[in-house]
Amino acid sequence: MATVVIVGRKNVGKSTLFNRLTGRRISVVYKEPGVTRDRVCGEINWRGRTFDLIDTGGFYPDESDNLTSQINRQIDYGIKEADIVLFVVDGRIGLHPVDEEIAGRLRKANKRIILLVNKIDRNQDIGRANDFTALGFEKVFPISAEGGFGLGDVMETIHDNMPGTKTIRRTNKINIVILGRPNSGKSTLLNSMIKKDRAIVDERPGTTRDLVTAEFSFEGKNFQIVDTCGLRRISRVRESVEFYAVVRSLRAINAADIAVLLFDVT
Repeated sequence: MATVVIVGRKNVGKSTLFNRLTGRRISVVYKEPGVTRDRVCGEINWRGRTFDLIDTGGFYPDESDNLTSQINRQIDYGIKEADIVLFVVDGRIGLHPVDEEIAGRLRKANKRIILLVNKIDRNQDIGRANDFTALGFEKVFPISAEGGFGLGDVMETIHDNMPGTKTIRRTNKINIVILGRPNSGKSTLLNSMIKKDRAIVDERPGTTRDLVTAEFSFEGKNFQIVDTCGLRRISRVRESVEFYAVVRSLRAINAADIAVLLFDVT
């Protein structure tokens, strides 16, 4: 499967774009910056071509705590695996120094980069996208992830630049969902099962917000495993971000063939 990854700094609309292109509310979207942490995956079919779309957390190079370092590492993994990178910037705020730093990192990755200037809601606002020509990319695409403006051109560009690889549609997967309270070790279990650092692990509860999916094979069978946010009694959920995450976890239960319920024995 060809892979397209979405990158950019915090709060530029990456998850809104991801949900718009996949046509599903997969990534948690909220006004608070830094909601997305893990890589979130979705499958898209456009004019007969199927590819994986990956949403990533917001990149901020000047933060160095453990959680931020792991988020940046997941972004690097996503870029490394990608055939095409959608680089999203904020057209309302304008060119930001972090945008320039991300652009420099992307050039070194030697990938096909498509620059998207988000939050351009009207034709009259397209002029604001011209500021981002300073980043030096071939073309600038003014878009509105929320309203859908300009996304047809983006999808056509992705289609035209897709590598000529054979599309393999994944079938006959056994779906596994990992459930448990916050900080019970769900993300650690997923990483151990697939032997990769797929999910971010941090000692603080509530690290996982989006559904983190991974695929693996065992004894001739194909599996998809889903890590979920920590579940608590609904009456104890106070924050909107946690509520949206819990709703997605409940959907994952409905789609699963097997549920692994994890307890912390301490």
